[in-house]
Amino acid sequence: MRPVIQILSYFSTLRNKSTTLLVSTTGDTGPAAVRAVSDTANPRLNILVHYPNGQISEFQRRQMTTIDSKCVKVVKFDGGGDDMDGPIKEILLSAASNDINTQNCVEGSDLGERSFCGINSYNIGRPMVQMVHFVWTYLRVA
Repeated sequence: MRPVIQILSYFSTLRNKSTTLLVSTTGDTGPAAVRAVSDTANPRLNILVHYPNGQISEFQRRQMTTIDSKCVKVVKFDGGGDDMDGPIKEILLSAASNDINTQNCVEGSDLGERSFCGINSYNIGRPMVQMVHFVWTYLRVA
C-alpha cells in the first residue's frame, strides 16, 4: 500500500492538484492506507475511509481512528462490507465526468481542483507493486 500512496502523493504534487483517496474497508486496507497517507504529510493528499460498524476488529478501528492528521477522515456506516463500493464508484464516475464540483472539496482548502482515486483492491497500482515483489522474490530464489 505504501508504494502506491507515495506514487499518488508524488503525482498530486507534480500536477499541483489535490487528491482524495476513497476507501471502504473491512480489513487491513484501511489501516495501511491511513498510515501511509499520514506518513506522507502531503497537504495535497487526503483520505476518506469508510468501514462497516461492528465488522472490523477494535484493533483495526483504533489503527484508523487514532491517527492525528488533518489529511485523514474515517467514517463508520451501517451495513455490510461491500455496501460502500457502489457510492464510491458513483463518486469516481461523477468526478471523471465533471458532474460534481471538485473545487475546494475540503473545508478551508485553497489547493485548487481535486481529483478522486479509489484505493481498494481494484486499484491497478496494488497488483503492479505486488507483481514487482513476486518477480524479485522469484529471481532471488530461482
